[in-house]
Amino acid sequence: MSEGNPAFSSPWEARLHAMKEILISRGVFSSTEWSHALGAATRSADRTIASDTSAEAVMSAIRNLLAEREIASPLHLDALTDAWSLSAYATPHGEPLELSEETVKSILTES
Repeated sequence: MSEGNPAFSSPWEARLHAMKEILISRGVFSSTEWSHALGAATRSADRTIASDTSAEAVMSAIRNLLAEREIASPLHLDALTDAWSLSAYATPHGEPLELSEETVKSILTES
């Protein structure tokens, strides 16, 4: 990062990194575990064509750690990802994305 340039290209990337920091501070995983998971995700992202492999690798590492610890199942994580994608598709450009609490609860209570 050079002086005067933002650390993240968009606000959601900053929130993603903040979420990672909260998960570490709450003991969900350690910084060492995070480093290993991010390294694995980055190596995997490098093998795919992606516009922003850094953010995708961070997202993938968080998902993998949550699934490994059975905090969230891959099925629930996929459903939440799909819900966010639908929200992004339906939201006019420049407007904030929203996912209702009701939607999140319904996804998380599905078996």
